[in-house]
Amino acid sequence: LTIGGALLVVGGVIALIKARGYAAGVADDASHVPLYIFDDPDPTLSANDRDLQDRGHLSDRVGIALATVADQRPHEIWEHIDTLIRVTAQGTVISVVWGIRAMAKVAAASPAYKARLFPILLEHIRKCIPRDVPTHAESILCAVDSSNQAALLALLDSRKAEMTPAQFTRLKKVM
Repeated sequence: LTIGGALLVVGGVIALIKARGYAAGVADDASHVPLYIFDDPDPTLSANDRDLQDRGHLSDRVGIALATVADQRPHEIWEHIDTLIRVTAQGTVISVVWGIRAMAKVAAASPAYKARLFPILLEHIRKCIPRDVPTHAESILCAVDSSNQAALLALLDSRKAEMTPAQFTRLKKVM
Protein backbone atom coordinates (compact mmCIF):
# COMPACT_ATOMS: atom_id res chain seq x y z
CA LEU A 1 0.00 0.00 0.00
CA THR A 2 1.47 3.35 -1.01
CA ILE A 3 1.39 6.51 1.07
CA GLY A 4 -0.98 8.05 -1.44
CA GLY A 5 -3.17 4.94 -1.31
CA ALA A 6 -3.22 5.01 2.49
CA LEU A 7 -4.35 8.60 2.67
CA LEU A 8 -7.39 9.71 0.71
CA VAL A 9 -9.24 12.92 1.05
CA VAL A 10 -12.97 12.85 0.39
CA GLY A 11 -15.99 14.96 0.99
CA GLY A 12 -15.51 17.75 3.48
CA VAL A 13 -11.75 17.33 3.80
CA ILE A 14 -11.39 18.43 0.17
CA ALA A 15 -13.14 21.61 1.22
CA LEU A 16 -10.55 21.98 3.97
CA ILE A 17 -7.74 21.78 1.45
CA LYS A 18 -9.33 24.41 -0.77
CA ALA A 19 -9.77 26.66 2.24
CA ARG A 20 -6.30 26.10 3.68
CA GLY A 21 -5.29 29.68 2.96
CA TYR A 22 -7.98 30.85 5.33
CA ALA A 23 -6.85 29.49 8.70
CA ALA A 24 -9.97 30.57 10.54
CA GLY A 25 -12.18 29.03 7.88
CA VAL A 26 -10.20 25.81 7.95
CA ALA A 27 -10.39 25.57 11.72
CA ASP A 28 -14.13 26.24 11.69
CA ASP A 29 -14.78 23.74 8.91
CA ALA A 30 -12.62 21.15 10.67
CA SER A 31 -14.83 21.13 13.70
CA HIS A 32 -17.78 20.07 11.50
CA VAL A 33 -16.12 17.62 9.12
CA PRO A 34 -15.57 13.92 9.83
CA LEU A 35 -12.07 12.69 9.14
CA TYR A 36 -12.17 10.33 6.15
CA ILE A 37 -8.45 10.60 5.66
CA PHE A 38 -7.18 7.12 6.33
CA ASP A 39 -9.83 4.91 4.80
CA ASP A 40 -10.94 4.55 1.23
CA PRO A 41 -14.72 4.97 1.26
CA ASP A 42 -14.73 5.73 -2.47
CA PRO A 43 -12.30 3.57 -4.47
CA THR A 44 -13.59 5.10 -7.73
CA LEU A 45 -11.47 8.24 -7.75
CA SER A 46 -11.23 10.26 -10.91
CA ALA A 47 -8.09 10.18 -13.04
CA ASN A 48 -7.11 13.61 -11.70
CA ASP A 49 -7.40 12.39 -8.12
CA ARG A 50 -5.27 9.32 -8.90
CA ASP A 51 -2.65 11.54 -10.57
CA LEU A 52 -2.60 13.79 -7.50
CA GLN A 53 -2.05 10.73 -5.30
CA ASP A 54 0.75 9.40 -7.46
CA ARG A 55 2.69 12.66 -7.26
CA GLY A 56 2.59 12.69 -3.47
CA HIS A 57 0.82 16.02 -3.28
CA LEU A 58 -2.20 14.43 -1.65
CA SER A 59 -0.25 13.26 1.38
CA ASP A 60 1.29 16.74 1.70
CA ARG A 61 -2.13 18.38 1.72
CA VAL A 62 -3.51 15.76 4.07
CA GLY A 63 -0.62 16.51 6.43
CA ILE A 64 -1.44 20.21 6.31
CA ALA A 65 -5.11 19.49 6.95
CA LEU A 66 -4.32 17.11 9.83
CA ALA A 67 -1.95 19.55 11.50
CA THR A 68 -4.57 22.26 11.15
CA VAL A 69 -7.27 20.24 12.91
CA ALA A 70 -5.17 18.05 15.21
CA ASP A 71 -5.77 20.14 18.31
CA GLN A 72 -9.53 20.01 17.66
CA ARG A 73 -9.79 16.35 16.58
CA PRO A 74 -6.90 14.55 18.35
CA HIS A 75 -8.88 11.48 19.35
CA GLU A 76 -9.99 10.79 15.79
CA ILE A 77 -6.45 11.19 14.50
CA TRP A 78 -5.19 8.93 17.32
CA GLU A 79 -7.28 6.08 15.93
CA HIS A 80 -4.96 6.16 12.90
CA ILE A 81 -1.73 7.26 14.56
CA ASP A 82 0.31 4.37 13.14
CA THR A 83 -0.48 5.56 9.63
CA LEU A 84 0.43 9.14 10.51
CA ILE A 85 3.72 7.98 12.05
CA ARG A 86 4.55 5.92 8.96
CA VAL A 87 3.66 8.70 6.51
CA THR A 88 5.66 11.22 8.50
CA ALA A 89 8.69 8.93 8.55
CA GLN A 90 8.52 8.12 4.83
CA GLY A 91 6.96 11.24 3.37
CA THR A 92 8.13 14.28 1.50
CA VAL A 93 9.69 17.23 3.31
CA ILE A 94 6.26 18.85 3.51
CA SER A 95 4.68 15.66 4.87
CA VAL A 96 7.36 15.46 7.55
CA VAL A 97 6.99 19.09 8.68
CA TRP A 98 3.21 18.90 8.92
CA GLY A 99 3.22 15.34 10.27
CA ILE A 100 5.46 16.42 13.16
CA ARG A 101 3.10 19.31 13.90
CA ALA A 102 0.08 17.02 13.81
CA MET A 103 1.70 14.43 16.08
CA ALA A 104 2.74 17.11 18.58
CA LYS A 105 -0.81 18.48 18.77
CA VAL A 106 -2.20 14.98 19.27
CA ALA A 107 0.45 14.31 21.94
CA ALA A 108 -0.61 17.46 23.78
CA ALA A 109 -4.18 16.17 24.07
CA SER A 110 -3.52 13.26 26.43
CA PRO A 111 -0.80 11.90 28.71
CA ALA A 112 -1.19 8.49 27.05
CA TYR A 113 -0.78 10.00 23.58
CA LYS A 114 2.23 11.98 24.79
CA ALA A 115 3.84 8.85 26.26
CA ARG A 116 3.73 7.19 22.85
CA LEU A 117 4.44 10.17 20.59
CA PHE A 118 6.96 12.32 22.43
CA PRO A 119 9.81 9.79 22.09
CA ILE A 120 9.07 9.64 18.34
CA LEU A 121 9.18 13.42 18.13
CA LEU A 122 12.48 13.54 20.02
CA GLU A 123 13.95 10.83 17.80
CA HIS A 124 12.98 12.84 14.75
CA ILE A 125 14.77 15.92 16.11
CA ARG A 126 17.78 13.72 16.94
CA LYS A 127 18.04 12.45 13.35
CA CYS A 128 16.86 15.36 11.19
CA ILE A 129 19.27 17.62 9.33
CA PRO A 130 20.50 20.60 11.38
CA ARG A 131 18.53 23.21 9.44
CA ASP A 132 15.27 21.45 10.41
CA VAL A 133 15.96 21.27 14.15
CA PRO A 134 14.57 24.76 14.97
CA THR A 135 11.44 24.18 12.86
CA HIS A 136 10.63 20.85 14.49
CA ALA A 137 11.49 22.12 17.96
CA GLU A 138 9.01 24.98 17.48
CA SER A 139 6.40 22.54 16.24
CA ILE A 140 6.57 20.26 19.27
CA LEU A 141 6.46 22.98 21.94
CA CYS A 142 2.73 22.39 22.42
CA ALA A 143 3.53 18.88 23.71
CA VAL A 144 6.27 19.95 26.11
CA ASP A 145 5.58 19.90 29.84
CA SER A 146 7.58 19.52 33.04
CA SER A 147 7.90 15.76 32.50
CA ASN A 148 9.67 16.02 29.14
CA GLN A 149 11.16 19.50 29.04
CA ALA A 150 14.60 18.40 30.29
CA ALA A 151 14.86 15.69 27.64
CA LEU A 152 14.02 18.16 24.87
CA LEU A 153 16.45 20.79 26.15
CA ALA A 154 19.27 18.24 26.45
CA LEU A 155 18.63 17.06 22.90
CA LEU A 156 18.54 20.59 21.52
CA ASP A 157 21.72 21.43 23.40
CA SER A 158 23.44 18.41 21.84
CA ARG A 159 22.51 19.61 18.33
CA LYS A 160 23.74 23.23 18.74
CA ALA A 161 27.24 22.62 17.41
CA GLU A 162 25.86 21.46 14.05
CA MET A 163 23.97 24.68 13.34
CA THR A 164 24.76 27.90 11.58
CA PRO A 165 24.58 31.09 13.65
CA ALA A 166 21.16 31.92 12.14
CA GLN A 167 19.79 28.46 12.91
CA PHE A 168 21.14 28.65 16.46
CA THR A 169 19.57 32.08 16.99
CA ARG A 170 16.20 30.64 15.98
CA LEU A 171 16.74 27.62 18.22
CA LYS A 172 17.58 29.84 21.23
CA LYS A 173 14.05 31.26 21.03
CA VAL A 174 12.71 27.74 21.59
CA MET A 175 15.11 26.96 24.39
